[in-house]
Amino acid sequence: MPQITRKTAILLLLTGIVLTCTVVFAISYVTLTGRINMNAITPYVQFYKWSDQTKHDDVDLDLSMVASQWTTIDNATYGIINDGGLSQPCTFYVESISIQSNQPQNMTVQIYNGTMVKCTWTTTTWSNLGLGNGVAFTMSPNEKASMRIQVLANASPIACQVVFKLEVPQQGT
Repeated sequence: MPQITRKTAILLLLTGIVLTCTVVFAISYVTLTGRINMNAITPYVQFYKWSDQTKHDDVDLDLSMVASQWTTIDNATYGIINDGGLSQPCTFYVESISIQSNQPQNMTVQIYNGTMVKCTWTTTTWSNLGLGNGVAFTMSPNEKASMRIQVLANASPIACQVVFKLEVPQQGT
């Protein structure tokens, strides 16, 4: 029977240790799993339809323009409501207008409560669009506010769509 030399025994021992470590490392490899549970919330601050007292995330308002004349919608069909128990910071802004020429000469939107104006956004050049040009205001707890929209049409008005937005905190129920 052949004899195992010391050198061979050391090599076999080292090979055994390496194989054992590999098995230990392979066994200790685990996969960790995380989950994100997403819940839909209804924000405390929303658009509010006066006629049926319902809350909405988006609204459509119609306005007819007459050449070179001001048109005013006072206390528009929709207002804004905060039905939460805390004051809520908000930002109103106009995001876009659907036409690039022949735009109205002036557009002013006011958000007001009773006789107090909470904020006013206005444009004569249509270059102040987007959130960065928004106007900040605060909705008090359980407050309702109205919107006043005034538009001065140009000499040859054409139909267009103005998209306005209300940015509110992601707090709600």
